[in-house]
Amino acid sequence: AGGENDPVSVWTDQSGNGRDATQETAANQPSFQQQMVNGLPAVSFDGSSDYLGFARLTTIRDCFFAISIDALQSASCCPPILGDSAGTTHFMGADGGQGSALIGATASAGLRGGAAYVNGASTTPTSITKQPFFRLISFHPTAAQTADQLARYVTDNTRLLGADWAETILFVDALTAAERLEVQGYLNAKYRLFGTNSLPTAALTPDPLFQVSVTFGGVPVEVRVVDSGTLLAMVPAQTAGTVDVVVSNRNGQVQTLPGAYTYVDYPDPI
Repeated sequence: AGGENDPVSVWTDQSGNGRDATQETAANQPSFQQQMVNGLPAVSFDGSSDYLGFARLTTIRDCFFAISIDALQSASCCPPILGDSAGTTHFMGADGGQGSALIGATASAGLRGGAAYVNGASTTPTSITKQPFFRLISFHPTAAQTADQLARYVTDNTRLLGADWAETILFVDALTAAERLEVQGYLNAKYRLFGTNSLPTAALTPDPLFQVSVTFGGVPVEVRVVDSGTLLAMVPAQTAGTVDVVVSNRNGQVQTLPGAYTYVDYPDPI
């Protein structure tokens, strides 16, 4: 997929672990949507036929979703954010459409009894509702969870979650508070979902051609200009620690943001 409304047969795993989410049946493929959130694309699941499967995971702990739940969410029973075709219902949703609970009373005790966050604010997992705008939702269960598909309940194609899905990160290990904040910060800086006035800023005279360069700890990075006040940078891999971010433009102006980015060691996603 690459063009607007193109069917998505493979959503490639960016962790390097090769756990792509796939769908061979054309009628069940979600669609690719360009520039849905902060100028970035998302994958749209229609709530009536779309879902993706991946190699079954039985050790899911911390999980993060940048997602918008369809405003016309079907009121059919309990579509999950993550499902398991083999029958476990760890991420079971609640009955009802928009405004109903994303995590239902029959979800696993480990998920319901764990921590959850919406846009950085602590909440209980069962209090998170289906809402038609992008949010950063994360779960931190007390025990390992199981799933092998996005948006479908077991093998029932009438119980599907309608959503626009920007990114999902799953971990096999329970994260520390500092590690959770690091992942949360990465997703929020990328998608600008909340508290964006706290993101690092650099004051430079506008360049009409938007020609800028950025380094993280002295390493040049790929930059995409979203608008006259927003840049997206592909952060390079480096060892744990704090680095300066330097932004310069074609006019020769340079702005250094001391210690603006912190690398933290946390477990590899699964």
